Amino acid sequence: MRVAQAASVVVALVVGALALAGAAPHSIDDGFITLVYARHFAGGGRIFWNAGEPPVDGFTSMLDMLVKAIAVRLFPGDPFRDAHAIAIACDLGAVLAGAALAVRASRGGGAVVMAGAAVASLAFGANIALADGTSYLLETPLYALTAIAAVGAVSYGDAASRGARAAIAIVLVLVALARPEGAAIAIVLGAAFAWKNARTIGVRSALVPLGAFALALAAYCAWHVVVFGHVAPNTFYAKSSDSRASEIADGLAYVGAYASGARGVALAAILASFGALFVPRAFVDRDARARFAIAAVAALVALLAVVWEGGDSYPGGRFLAAPIALAIAALAVAVPALAPKWRAIAILPLALFAIDGASRTLTHPRERLARIAMWPLRFDDDPRLPCERELADVLSPRVASIAQTDFQRIKFHADALRVIDLSSLNDPVRAHAAHAAPNRWGKSGAADAPLVGADVLALGLAFAMRAPVAAHSTERIVADPELAKAFLGVPLSPEARAALVARYRPMSMPACGGRYFFNLWVRDDVVPRFEDAPVVFGQMR
Repeated sequence: MRVAQAASVVVALVVGALALAGAAPHSIDDGFITLVYARHFAGGGRIFWNAGEPPVDGFTSMLDMLVKAIAVRLFPGDPFRDAHAIAIACDLGAVLAGAALAVRASRGGGAVVMAGAAVASLAFGANIALADGTSYLLETPLYALTAIAAVGAVSYGDAASRGARAAIAIVLVLVALARPEGAAIAIVLGAAFAWKNARTIGVRSALVPLGAFALALAAYCAWHVVVFGHVAPNTFYAKSSDSRASEIADGLAYVGAYASGARGVALAAILASFGALFVPRAFVDRDARARFAIAAVAALVALLAVVWEGGDSYPGGRFLAAPIALAIAALAVAVPALAPKWRAIAILPLALFAIDGASRTLTHPRERLARIAMWPLRFDDDPRLPCERELADVLSPRVASIAQTDFQRIKFHADALRVIDLSSLNDPVRAHAAHAAPNRWGKSGAADAPLVGADVLALGLAFAMRAPVAAHSTERIVADPELAKAFLGVPLSPEARAALVARYRPMSMPACGGRYFFNLWVRDDVVPRFEDAPVVFGQMR
């Protein structure tokens, strides 16, 4: 039996690794934002974006930033490598924690129960949403890991042990620090622990984890308000509109877009099984039903939080990784405690999900294995990053400020620059401005970018293109709709267009051996500083 259980865990880890190998790091700008804050915190214990400016947290997960700050301090030299290693460890750690939970739940069961645990373990590994989320080098796998660990601790921790109760309180705090909505999960789990154990250890002892967590959360929120001026991270305000209804509509659309095809059928089957398994007579004992209810309610709360906050601006399932993992956990703890005729209701949805996810990991096996052999990736393994560092090396000694919308990595490459983040992620003033329309990408100030007076402008995704912006004059680009669309990224306000023509010249720098150009706008009085640089300037008119 133990050999079979160990084998199911190993298979889950293998499937999880193959799934992760199919999701190479991409859209990693926000990951580099977190690394900037981690580097600042590791260097001086302060959380800020630009030196000399008030504190701001332009990252979502305090725990993720702190973990990376520790890595920066202990393993200096390549923060990108450290971030990738942390992401891989947390991803596979979440798979291992889930598989271990399934094995623990199946202890003492027969062949069907063991089979159910194996299927649940495979489902944890086949959670493509987790692999997708990990590819952003952000907090997704850490959040999933802490959430699964919290469910396992609350469900199977020794309630009579003071040490176990203290450990549960700690893991609840970690869930809340991993993502803000983790606080809701932690409250649910803390309350569930008290409800589950009040009869056996007394109400006061049963409330210890929830009470300790509440005190820690209150202290953290008070500190956050004192330091940053608001209880939630700046990214929350940056991506929120004035109407919560807009966010909920976006959240529902996000969940609906992910839950399509065979994957949608599997997820729908999991949710449908929740309703069926809440029938009391399905379980053979009260404690087992309680464990299932704890994990199921935590999963539903995590899912509702995703909808409430508006989902994700990127397609895929990274925000659904934790809710899905908790849903799998709920069925994993249910299988051994169900009456035999009810077990199929839990096992079949897990099997559907596992088969769908595992089948996706089997495509292009050689490429996936080759990627695994390269883990963790180093900074120089990504061809874009060294080229961007070359641009930063050109800009750093010549300019003092740059305003950007999408080139968030510039701050990582050139920390001494004052980077004006027009996307509002790192700008509390912009983040808290009114925003009536739906908001998916941040409260962008790109339409007025030339009015901020920065030495250099990096406008939209057009800062890196195959065509050089310096082949045209500023006036011609502004006047020609096709050129404006290509090189400006977003429409400028009339005042901004006038300011761009009056004050900025287009600049192009060949990148990566001439495969493309970095296209920027340099203020006219700053242009002479580039006379010895490997760049080309266009005219203003």
